[in-house]
Amino acid sequence: MAKERSSSLGANAIPAADVVIVSYRSRELVRACLSSLRDHEPQAGMRVFVVDNASSDGTVEMIRSDFPNVEVIASERNLGFGAGNNLAIRRGSSRYVLALNPDARLASNVLDPLIRLLDERREVGVCGCRLVKEDDSFDHASKRSFPTVAGALGHFLGSAAPHALRGRSRSIEPPMSRPDRLTP
Repeated sequence: MAKERSSSLGANAIPAADVVIVSYRSRELVRACLSSLRDHEPQAGMRVFVVDNASSDGTVEMIRSDFPNVEVIASERNLGFGAGNNLAIRRGSSRYVLALNPDARLASNVLDPLIRLLDERREVGVCGCRLVKEDDSFDHASKRSFPTVAGALGHFLGSAAPHALRGRSRSIEPPMSRPDRLTP
């Protein structure tokens, strides 16, 4: 049974975040992802879109049945990840967008600190939360630098590449903590 939208938002209030999920044949992953979003909705509210890329596994029907507050965009063909995100982003009206993969699960108190960070630090245009694996260990693959040719060479060549070739980025990082204790 889907949880109704938080009562803290008025009937005409625009939620702080539009959450966009692009799926392709991933019904059970989408179900778990949407359940975690429902269980950890930010206080400022969110609107959830799922763009289904012509799956034939019942994803669209499951969402419409189990998550009636989610806006489903059922494409007749596989648009791909980028075009799918753009389609939903154009339909949204919130001040922030969270592009979320269907295999992601939100922990408690993750979205509120990110929304606060973006509200308070106008110079920040993009942010993300700490990603952890199923065993609760940090997912090192989630921390990447801004993509450059030199960074790509460093990634693919690994230790064979000189340190100077490895990409670097300037980021605002929260202290290393569990995702339920994320602080900007």
